[in-house]
Amino acid sequence: MEVIYLVAYDRRREQIAAILSSYGARVQLSVFECELADATIVERVRGLPKRTIEPAEDQIRLYPLPAGSVRATEVIGNRRLEERADFWIA
Repeated sequence: MEVIYLVAYDRRREQIAAILSSYGARVQLSVFECELADATIVERVRGLPKRTIEPAEDQIRLYPLPAGSVRATEVIGNRRLEERADFWIA
């Protein structure tokens, strides 16, 4: 059963965002909504950031959300986040 997790983090934003973007949608600068199909994928997501953060300085939080809660989420405002595009010139 697919569970939706709200994932929030504070520092090292670019590295964590790069990891989480393959699992879900960025809904705020440091918040993603990730639809994770099974426990194996949840454990994979839990393990990926551990290689990126400094546990004494950083924090990542995973909040499992009840089924249907994202669809019932109220969003006020129309601001859209723009993903950063890096350009390399050779």
